[in-house]
Amino acid sequence: MPLRPLRRIGVRSSPAGPSADRASGFRAKVSAIEAQPKALEVTTLRALSSMGSGSSTGAGLASALKIRSTEIRQRITELNFQAAGPAGQVLDPVRSRGEGNLDGIEASVCNAAPNYFWRRAMSIYGGSNEIQRNIVAKHVLGL
Repeated sequence: MPLRPLRRIGVRSSPAGPSADRASGFRAKVSAIEAQPKALEVTTLRALSSMGSGSSTGAGLASALKIRSTEIRQRITELNFQAAGPAGQVLDPVRSRGEGNLDGIEASVCNAAPNYFWRRAMSIYGGSNEIQRNIVAKHVLGL
């Protein structure tokens, strides 16, 4: 999920007027998550390279990558939902399909609510994050 729209949405003026404190706080949250997808990608490529050379990355690394990727995705959709404000809380199937009156509406705002709630399930499907943490503890930490 691209973070550029998050920056644009989060700093736009609200109907009550712009809030410098709110905008700077939101920008700090976006900045905190911005490098994490790239770091995850580099770690994944490192694991794939290791597998390509014949060594096993083990179940622990796969579980750790799954945990981290779901947490990052959830955080990004949470920020998108927060940035969308009240407009993002409206579930409008017509707008979410890109139809109807979209004047002045970011596409990511139209899908903020359904994306937020769908991404909550990411930590469950594919093996819950709690189970994945147990795998990491067993294979990496030897517990």
